[in-house]
Amino acid sequence: MAQSDGTTAAPRLLIVSNRLPVTIHQDGDEFTVERSSGGLATALSHPHAAGNSLWLGWPGSAYESDADRRRLTRLLRNTYRFSPVYLTDEQVQRYYYGFSNGALWPLCHFFEAHVVYDDDEWEAYVQVNRLFCDAVAAEVRGDELIWVHDYHLFLLPDMLRQRFPEARIGFFLHTPFPPSELFRVLPCREVLLRGLLGADVVGFQTFNNLQNFLYSVYRVLGIAADMNALAYEGRPVHCAVHPISVDPNQFINALDSDSDTLEESRRLDEAMADRKVILGMDRLDYSKGIPGRLRAYQRLLGAHPEWREAVTLVQVAVPSREQVTAYQDLRRQVDELVGEINGTYGTTTWTPVQYVHRNLPFAEICALLRRADIALITPLRDGMNLVAKEYAVCQKERAGALILSEFAGASSELGEAFFVNPYDTEGMAARMHEVLSSSDEALADRMGALHRRVCGHTVHAWAQKFLDELASVQTQRTPCALNDTAQRRLLVAYAKAEKRVLLLGYDDVPASSVERWYHTAPGADLLDALQTVSQDTRNTVAVLSGRDRDTMENWFGSCGSILVAEDGGWIRESPQAFWRQTLADLDDAWKTTVRPILEEAVTRTPGSMLVERGHSLGWQYHLADPEFGLWQAHELYGQLQALLAGSGLQVQRGNKLVEIKWAEIHKGMLGAQIIAAGADFIMAVGGRHSDETLFESVPPEQWTVKTGTGFSRAQFVLPTTTDAVALLQTLAELSA
Repeated sequence: MAQSDGTTAAPRLLIVSNRLPVTIHQDGDEFTVERSSGGLATALSHPHAAGNSLWLGWPGSAYESDADRRRLTRLLRNTYRFSPVYLTDEQVQRYYYGFSNGALWPLCHFFEAHVVYDDDEWEAYVQVNRLFCDAVAAEVRGDELIWVHDYHLFLLPDMLRQRFPEARIGFFLHTPFPPSELFRVLPCREVLLRGLLGADVVGFQTFNNLQNFLYSVYRVLGIAADMNALAYEGRPVHCAVHPISVDPNQFINALDSDSDTLEESRRLDEAMADRKVILGMDRLDYSKGIPGRLRAYQRLLGAHPEWREAVTLVQVAVPSREQVTAYQDLRRQVDELVGEINGTYGTTTWTPVQYVHRNLPFAEICALLRRADIALITPLRDGMNLVAKEYAVCQKERAGALILSEFAGASSELGEAFFVNPYDTEGMAARMHEVLSSSDEALADRMGALHRRVCGHTVHAWAQKFLDELASVQTQRTPCALNDTAQRRLLVAYAKAEKRVLLLGYDDVPASSVERWYHTAPGADLLDALQTVSQDTRNTVAVLSGRDRDTMENWFGSCGSILVAEDGGWIRESPQAFWRQTLADLDDAWKTTVRPILEEAVTRTPGSMLVERGHSLGWQYHLADPEFGLWQAHELYGQLQALLAGSGLQVQRGNKLVEIKWAEIHKGMLGAQIIAAGADFIMAVGGRHSDETLFESVPPEQWTVKTGTGFSRAQFVLPTTTDAVALLQTLAELSA
C-alpha cells in the first residue's frame, strides 16, 4: 500500500492466539486490565507495539452479558488494540480443557497414555476454530499478514484459506510436534494436518519437530517435501525452524536498575548466605519432569552428605489447569516428595527444598534467576523452555551453570549446558554433584558463551525473521484453476482453430503404496476420446510418457497418435512407423557405475526395486515403508548428485522414484519438435514432474494444464486425471 510520501507501508498484522496477553479484573461495570509477562506475550509485544496490528484471542472469561462484552471490547480495542473472541464456559471446557489440553497437549509432548479423545470435544474444537475464523474474517481488508499461534488453532489456517485464497497466513507451533507414529493415533489427524497446510509458512522450534511434521504429512496425506517446502493445492507451504527466544533487556535492565528487583536480590543473598542455590522454575505440568527432578535431588543428598546444609533447591511451580485430574494428581505427588525430602534431611536451620506454588512477581523471578548457582531445567519434553534462556541472560558476569534436559527444545541451541536424561535419576544426581564440584573458572567460560548467544538472538529478531519470511510470500498463485469460464475460452479456441497440436503426458501412478504401481493402464473412456481427436485431420496428437516402448505400443498403439516413450528417449511418429531413438549417440557406460549404488539401495530397502528404461536407471520405492523409503530417497539423491556432477546426467525425484537420465532427453525436447511444424491451437496436459519441460515448450499464449497439486509452470490446473479425461472427451465431441 503506497503512502503519501511515495514509500510502501508495512502490511497490517493480525496476531491470533488462544488467549489475549492480559488478565482482566471486573468490579461491577468497571474493568481493569493487567498485561501478561509470559513467553508469548513477550515474544509478540514488539511487533504488536510497532503500531499497525491487531491481536485477537479469548479474554479469559465468558462475559455472558452483552453489555459487559460491549464495554470490554471497546476498552480492549481502543486502548490495547486487542480484539476479544468470546467463548462460553461450555466451549472453554470442551475446546480448551477438553480437546486442546486433553488430547493435543499430551500428544504433542509424547504422553500417549494421557491422551483422551472425545467426539464432542473434537466438535467443540472445530466450532471454536470457526469462531476464530469469523473473528479474523471480520478484520481482513486484503493487505494483512495473519499470524496464528499454537496447537489450540490447528484448523484455523485452512479455514482462513478457504475464505481468503490470496491471504498471507503464517502459523507457529510453540509446543513440540510428535513423531508420526504418535500423531497418527488421532482419528482427526488428516483434518488437523490440512488445517496447518492452509498456512504459507509453518514454523517450528526445532529441526526435529519440523521433521516429525513432514513425516506425518507424508504418511497421512502422501505429500513429500522438497527442501522443506510442500506442494499443497497448487501453492508452496514453507516449513521452517524458528527457535523462539527472550528479550534480554527486560531482565538486564531490571537487575541493573529496578528498585524492587535490587531489593529482592539483597534479601535473597541475605537469606541464602553462602549456600549453593539450585533453581527449578516451571508451570506445574506433567511434561516438566518435576517429580523426577525432586527424586534426583533426594538421591544427591543421600549419596553425597557433604552437600547437606550446603545447598538448597528452590522449586517454583506455577499453578496450571488445576481442575484437570492429571494435574491434581501431579500436585499431590510433588507435595508428597517435597515433604518426604524435607522430613528426611531437613534441620532446624536448613530446609532442603523451598517449594513455592504460586505466581511470582517479575522482580522475584529476576532475583532468583540471578542468584541461582544452578538452573535445573529437566522437562520430559518441551517445545523450547524459555526459562533456560532467561537464566543465561541473568547470569551476566557470573559463574552459574545450566543443567538442561536433552529433550528440551533449547538443548539444540545451548550447547554449553550440562545435559541430562530426565528419566535417569542417578544420572541427574551425578550431574548435579559434578557441577556443584566444578570450579568457578570452568563454569564461567561456559556460562559466558551461553549469555552471549542468547543475547545475540533475541525474541524480537525471532519475530522479525518469521514475519519477513511471511511477507515475502508471493500472493499470485499459479497455476489458476481451469474453471468453467476458462474452459469455455479453451473450447472456443479449439473449435475455431484450423491446425491444432495436443500434447498429452500420461504417467498415472497411484500415490497409495497398497496399489501395485504398474496397474495404471488407461481406461476405455480415455482411449476412445484419444482415438477420436487423433482422427480429426486438423489435429496432431502426441502421447508422451516415461513408460517403455512395449507398454506404450500395447496401451496406445491403436489410437493413431504420435507415441513418445521413456520421457523422450524414443518416438514413433505414426502407427506405420518404427520406433526411433531421439539421440542415438548417447552411450550407457555410466550405468556400470550407478547400478551397484541402486542395487545396494534395493537391498537396504524392502519393497523397493530397480527400474531400467532405455537410457535411464531408477530406484522405485512404492511398496517400501513410506518414511524409511523417503529417508533412503533423500540419502540416495544426495549421493548421486555428488557423484554425477558435471557429467551431463541428471538425478531427478518423481513419485516415489529417484531416476538418473541424460539431461538432454526430456519430453519438452520432443514437444518443441512437434510444435515447430506450426499450429494455431496448442494444448499440453500432464501431471508429473517430467511434464514441466513439456509446459515450457509451449508458447505462453497457448494452453498448458497440470493435473493434481504442486508447483508447476502450467497456466491452469485440474484437480484429477479424471477431469483431464473429461476435458479430452469434450474436445472429442467437438471433433466428431
